[in-house]
Amino acid sequence: MKTPYDTAQRIAERRLDAVRAEMAKAAAQLRLIELEEDNAATALQRETLLACDDARMTTERYFVQAREYRSRLIAMRAATHAELESLRHKAVAFYGERIAIDTAVSRYREEAERAAASAEQAALDDLTGGRHRRPTRRIARGAGQNMLLEPPR
Repeated sequence: MKTPYDTAQRIAERRLDAVRAEMAKAAAQLRLIELEEDNAATALQRETLLACDDARMTTERYFVQAREYRSRLIAMRAATHAELESLRHKAVAFYGERIAIDTAVSRYREEAERAAASAEQAALDDLTGGRHRRPTRRIARGAGQNMLLEPPR
């Protein structure tokens, strides 16, 4: 059954789908950043062990760059996490809107069904009421005299 809320319902569903897609993208990006952080930490530990074995190696520049890279990854993770939280709040709001629209659609359909059932019942009542009507007497006038006529049987 078509309702006046169909368009709003489709728009709400599309908005929710778009936010879900953005959330999936942000979650995938967050996983990649965390994986890269783990790889950077592992590489830093490996290079530290190698540098400890050879005193002639100058590794200060490498360690400074590695720490800066790790701090950029931490900042990127925090920004992505904040974006993901923002998208979650947005999704909750859109979900609430969709639920409200779905509730309005349900009410509209229930009212339409109730009205149709009432109209059908009224038509049936009129039909059955016409069959069981009490017969009434009619007065016939003709040829100068009044006559009481009984209803036909």
